[in-house]
Amino acid sequence: MDRNRSPRLRRWCTLLVLPLAFASVALGAADANASASGLVRGGIYGHGGTPSAKVLVFDHAWHYQRTVSARDGIYSITLAPGTYWLQAVDRRPAYDVKKYAPADVKVVVRAGHTTVHDIHMHRGAAIVGTLSRGHGKNGSRGAWSKLVAVSASGEAFWTKSNGKGQFAVGGLPAGSYSVYAYDRGHTWVARSTWVPKLTAGDIADRHIVLGHHGGRLLIDLYGGDQHITSRVTVTVVSRRTGQFWSAVSAANGTVTFPDLSPGRYSISVPGAGDYLARSGDVSYGDVRAGRAAFGSFRLTERGATVSGRVVDRDPKTLTTYPISGAQVVLKDAAGRVLATATTAKDGSFTAGGQLLSASGVRVIVNPAADGGGWMTGESYCRFVTADPVVVELVQGVDTGAGQIVLPRAAGQSNPQCAAR
Repeated sequence: MDRNRSPRLRRWCTLLVLPLAFASVALGAADANASASGLVRGGIYGHGGTPSAKVLVFDHAWHYQRTVSARDGIYSITLAPGTYWLQAVDRRPAYDVKKYAPADVKVVVRAGHTTVHDIHMHRGAAIVGTLSRGHGKNGSRGAWSKLVAVSASGEAFWTKSNGKGQFAVGGLPAGSYSVYAYDRGHTWVARSTWVPKLTAGDIADRHIVLGHHGGRLLIDLYGGDQHITSRVTVTVVSRRTGQFWSAVSAANGTVTFPDLSPGRYSISVPGAGDYLARSGDVSYGDVRAGRAAFGSFRLTERGATVSGRVVDRDPKTLTTYPISGAQVVLKDAAGRVLATATTAKDGSFTAGGQLLSASGVRVIVNPAADGGGWMTGESYCRFVTADPVVVELVQGVDTGAGQIVLPRAAGQSNPQCAAR
């Protein structure tokens, strides 16, 4: 959850959310055009057969990019140049105790080249057992309850019990796990059950009791002094047990957790708008069994921004005229696009967002992409890309790029340039 943690430890927050919506994630910026991209492909192998798998693509820092299918044990992915992690995931349901564990490989993609990297998968461990709800005479089977197993490195694996309270979660990488559950009525929760030292193919059997009334927690989310109105996935962690829950915030800037174990909580909120992600303790919000609690959390640090003004300069009088609709692109030293913006009527722009401090950032101004370079400055003229302006980004600071002259194309020195 913490931005300063290692990439491996940061994976768990991503994995909590993505299984709910892998197939619906757009390809986004990872789809580069053919001239600026490379290809990575390979075979997927499993002991005793060819796994039916999908491949998750993460960037070098384990930020999720997209998911692709593998056919007949072969995957092929077109990516922009860079370093990536690929994770092969068995498509079989979570309750299959013969499911393969996820397998990771690191690949480097070069423009115009094909990289071949096979992925080998191994049978995972499994945790099986039964759930019961409540104690004593009032106890009952924990039918259709949700259960999650969390590894020591923070990876989360979800399953659901059947109508008899029986559960199984397979495909677990070797390691130790904390297992907890809550019922479908969001009333009963279980304390964490520790399952240590599983190895490939191990099956551990546990009986878990949903023996505690859960509580509800509503948290107000702020960016500065305003509610966060974008929908973000928030994770809260019990400060007493280490159990965690994830939920998507509402457009009114609140997020609600209906089935928490009693106690105080810490929270991880991703960046929103131009505010950077932050983790910390929930203010107030002490959850009590069977009660509703109310807390708040605030994002406090803004990302870096760059502002400036794009103009046309008369080659004879040197008088400047604002250009609206020009495209502004921020690229880091490695050529990755950090942010984009479009100039306003007066030629001004501000580009940024959740950007960290960085040096060697280039501010590139292009004519509008759909006009063939023709835009209105002093007159209707044809323009070309301006020479980059190099700036330094500083978190929480707006860096001025000054006035950027968008050059006219060759033969456009006539003040009238061309008829509309």
